[in-house]
Amino acid sequence: MKKNISFVLALMMLSAMLIGCTPQKQPTNTGAPSSSPLSSPTVAPSAAPSVEPSVDPSASAAPKSPLEAVIDDIVKKAGESLDGTVTAPVTVENAQDLTGLTAEQFTENIKEAINVQAMININAHLIVLLEAGSPEKAESAAKLIAGGFNTRRWVCVTPEKCAVITGGNYVLLVASNALTTDKLVNAFIVFAGDKAGQPDFFFENKAE
Repeated sequence: MKKNISFVLALMMLSAMLIGCTPQKQPTNTGAPSSSPLSSPTVAPSAAPSVEPSVDPSASAAPKSPLEAVIDDIVKKAGESLDGTVTAPVTVENAQDLTGLTAEQFTENIKEAINVQAMININAHLIVLLEAGSPEKAESAAKLIAGGFNTRRWVCVTPEKCAVITGGNYVLLVASNALTTDKLVNAFIVFAGDKAGQPDFFFENKAE
């Protein structure tokens, strides 16, 4: 009896040893993402960087007046430049100095005017564009300018040549060196077209 019990116990121990030594079957990979902390985390695509629109510095500049646009066009047609000059309005207070028109004459004939001068007064260079109330008033103003403009307003220097010309309601006064004066007058004639009058070269420096 004892032998039978011992034999049964021996069989049971042997079976337990065999079961413990059998390799465990690895689980089948189902393709599900691993939750292991060593697995690479899923990274969401980053949003594309926003691009700020480029800003044109000139876009914020004040728009030019119609008279300034005309001056720019005439100077460009003449092949000249506005570098080294300053543009400002002609008013009742400075009209006589800049054009030879008295305050009364300016008020009676002119609606608006601007002038372009050299920044440094050692150069006698002046462009004045005036808009009159009518072509007749433009003609009247041009004659008054030719007779009243002070060619010695620069004190130390004088322009080589001065001219005044009309085109419709516009009047152009130029006092500068001879070449620049001629070029600007010719450019104004192109600008004014068939409305251009005859230029009056009312001053020319004959100094030797």
